[in-house]
Amino acid sequence: MMEPRETSSAIEAAAIGWVAKLDRGPLSENESAALDAWLTSDSRRRGAFARAQAVMALADRSRALRQPDSLGWDARKYFWRWPSIRAERWPRVAVVACIALLIGWAALPGAETIATQRGEIRMAVLSDGSRATLDTKSNLVVRFQRSRRDVELLEGTALFDVAKDRERPFVVHAGPIDAIAVGTSFSVTRDRSGEAVVTVREGRVAIRDRKGRITHILTANMTAKADDEAATSVAKLTTEDVNRELAWRSHMIALDGDTLTEAAEKFARYGGPPIVIADKAVGSRTLSGWFAADDPRGFARAAALSLGVRAREKENSIIIE
Repeated sequence: MMEPRETSSAIEAAAIGWVAKLDRGPLSENESAALDAWLTSDSRRRGAFARAQAVMALADRSRALRQPDSLGWDARKYFWRWPSIRAERWPRVAVVACIALLIGWAALPGAETIATQRGEIRMAVLSDGSRATLDTKSNLVVRFQRSRRDVELLEGTALFDVAKDRERPFVVHAGPIDAIAVGTSFSVTRDRSGEAVVTVREGRVAIRDRKGRITHILTANMTAKADDEAATSVAKLTTEDVNRELAWRSHMIALDGDTLTEAAEKFARYGGPPIVIADKAVGSRTLSGWFAADDPRGFARAAALSLGVRAREKENSIIIE
């Protein structure tokens, strides 16, 4: 007999329990493994855990966060200035926090949801003067406090041009990692697989894992990619690489050795007739160049000409064969 699906309220309560454990001190090896297993066994749990961290102040997560870090501001300001919560008080605090979580982080006072539809690119000016530019099919929640600025990227890609404020770090929560800055320009991507990518155009950005540890400091033309387990790799980019990654701001798709199949998937995000690759061998061939995101027909014709194949339309689709 199939077990009943875990309720959202049960997930939220369990998330608060894990946050309480983290506040009391470092997890043991077994507890860390249990937390990882809990997070990975249901996709809803990651969001609940991130909301618990955002709602509840964890002022005593690690000794490293008590010292100024290499970004030049006090790392304690990553968190709301609540007093350290003693273990025996957690049950009462957890009840209050759980109520807030059940309401939903996006519904709390001061929260703002910004989203784009398929094919839409939007720039929004935030209350602190920062700008958030969203790619197609992106969704984020903004919630600024007196002592910090929080953004949760739920899906898609956004470029943040952050207004400088050393007293209020700007924190973007993106699945397995957080990106933390005080005044800079960087993009964050979160895809359906749980992967997160942070690319820095200017300034410095700290990468923090789900256990509250600062794992990397990125500077201009650097990128960090984290899988759904928060395993993070860092690479250096050229200015051209960064511009290519941000081509979507100009409604363009920049290809650099992408396969035809990968290119078709990118165009599908922006709408228009889908591109269907009839031959896998053709789909594995690579292309480079800049193409208008809203013109899949023009791309298909150019790709077919470049690869020596044929493009035709059939039943509202574009067939490349």
